[in-house]
Amino acid sequence: SALLDRERVSPVAKLYTGAEGMKFVLEDVLETCAQEKIKRLYATSQPELFEYLPKFFASWLERREKAGIYTQLIIGADARAATTPLHSNAMRETRFLPSKFPIECSVDIYGSKLAFFSFKNGELYSVIVESPTISQLFKQFFLFTWEMLAAESSTTHSPPTQ
Repeated sequence: SALLDRERVSPVAKLYTGAEGMKFVLEDVLETCAQEKIKRLYATSQPELFEYLPKFFASWLERREKAGIYTQLIIGADARAATTPLHSNAMRETRFLPSKFPIECSVDIYGSKLAFFSFKNGELYSVIVESPTISQLFKQFFLFTWEMLAAESSTTHSPPTQ
């Protein structure tokens, strides 16, 4: 029906606040990946995410890896020295943006959804945008940036076969 077609095209955006909101949105990433059998996550991140939710985020990373979800992660050059577990491993390849392009918001691109996480000035909020069109655009920008980052700026592990 025309109504159903319109619903599929119209983007949906939902705002979540605080640490509990962030946890909810991170859970949505794992649940959506499981439901839609998504095995690749595209993400940009700030090491601060780990600092705000240390136990939860460590557990979340473990569950993501156990679910077989491979991540392509772009983080800022300043995160090279961070002790947070954002560097490459068997289930994640990490590339670093030059320091003149600081990352001030974390983004996960998964299926037709985007999750944004911000913790500027101590204010924690997350937004889920559900739109195949918007998600595809962000994925294209992500993949372009990924390719443009010099191979030597990454630590490479062979991704699992799809």
